[in-house]
Amino acid sequence: MTVINIASSTVEHATDVEIDGIGFRHLITSRHGNIIARTAIHTTNLPKRLGGVRFVDRGSVEEVAHLAVGMSEKAAAANVPIDGLKCLIECPDGVPGAMTDRAALIAAHLQIARRIDADIIFGPDMLAPESVLSLVSDAPELTNHVTGLDRAHGGIDIDGNALTAIGVCEAILNSCTTIAGRSVAVQGFGAVGAELAKLLVAEGYRITAVSNILGLIRCDAGLDVAEYHEAWRKAGDAWIRAVSSKLERVCDIQAILTSTCDVLVPAARTAVIATEEELARVADENPDVIAVERLLDAGPPSVIAEAANYPLTERAEELLQDEGTLILPDVLINCGGMIGCWYEYENRQALLGDASEYNRSLDTCRARIRQVIGRNTKALIQAVAAGRYVRDVANSFAKR
Repeated sequence: MTVINIASSTVEHATDVEIDGIGFRHLITSRHGNIIARTAIHTTNLPKRLGGVRFVDRGSVEEVAHLAVGMSEKAAAANVPIDGLKCLIECPDGVPGAMTDRAALIAAHLQIARRIDADIIFGPDMLAPESVLSLVSDAPELTNHVTGLDRAHGGIDIDGNALTAIGVCEAILNSCTTIAGRSVAVQGFGAVGAELAKLLVAEGYRITAVSNILGLIRCDAGLDVAEYHEAWRKAGDAWIRAVSSKLERVCDIQAILTSTCDVLVPAARTAVIATEEELARVADENPDVIAVERLLDAGPPSVIAEAANYPLTERAEELLQDEGTLILPDVLINCGGMIGCWYEYENRQALLGDASEYNRSLDTCRARIRQVIGRNTKALIQAVAAGRYVRDVANSFAKR
C-alpha cells in the first residue's frame, strides 16, 4: 500500500487487494479531515469502469467492495460492456446539506482516483443526484469521468425519468401475474422508491406502507401516493413528518420489512435483512439490519423486489425462497439506472440536441431497460420453477 499526500488530503492506494475473499484491482481511499472517500474498482478487463458515488454517515471497506462487485454483475447481466466500481463517501458528522459541498468532495476524490485509473466513471447514487454530478462535470478535466447528469450538461436525467424504477416495475409486472393481491410496501420512499410507487399505482397496485430514514406510515386501504410523491419532490425526506394525522405512524421504521403485503420492495441501503447468525457480521455494513426470522414469523410476502443493492444476504434469500417467496434479485432488476448511465455516456452529444432528438433517445433507452429486465425476469422465474436458488441464477447471468 502506498500513501501519497496531495494538498491537505491523505491518499491510500492498494492494488490487487483481497476483501472478503474477492480480488479487487484497486482500492483508493482519500481522507479530507474526518471525511473518508473510498473507491473500490473490481476489475479492469474492459475499456471503462462505471459505478455510483454515494454519501453515508457510516460505511466500511466491505460495503464499498460489495457494491463494486454488484456493479460488475449488473453490467454483465445487462450486457453492458463495463467493469464495476463503487465510491462511498463517509461523513461521520453528517452529510453536507449544500450540493456544492458534496460536489467538491466528489471532485476532490475523483481528481485523485482518475490519476490511478484514467478510465473510471462516477454515476449518481444516494445523496449524489444529477444536480450534484453536473456540478462536478463543470471541471473540464472531470467531464468525461461522470455520467448521470442533468439535461443542460448532456444528461438523460436518470432520476427525473425514473429509469431505475422503470426497470424494477417491469420485473414486478412480469412476476406478479399469478398473485391474487396487489398490496405493496416500499422501504425507502426516495429517488427509486417514490417513483416506483407512482408507477405501480398506475398499474393497479395498492401502496399500503412507505418509509424513509425519518419515519414509516401505513394504511391498509392504500396511501395517497400522488400526494406523497409531490411532497417528496418538494421537501425530500422531511415530507413524511407532515403527513395526515389520520394515518398510522410507526416509531420502528424497520417494521416495514415485516408489514403484511404481497410485494415488499427494499429500496434503501444494503444488508437490511440477514439470518440471526449473520447479524453481528452484517451490522458493520448496516447497523439497522433485522433478522429474516422476523419475516418468516410474520408471514413473508409473495414477492420481494430488491430495488436496493444487496438488501438481503444470500442465506436470507434462500430461507425465504424455501417458504415460497419469489426473490427478484438486485443485479437483474435494479440495473435500469446503470443502463441509462452508460447509454447517456455513449450518446451525450445526441442528448445535447433538440427536444425531439432527446425524446427519441430517451424512448430508446426506456425500451432497452424494459427489454433487458423483462427478458431476465422471465428467465429467472423459469429457473426458480425448475428448483434453482435465485442467487445461483443471478450469478449465472453475471458470469455468462
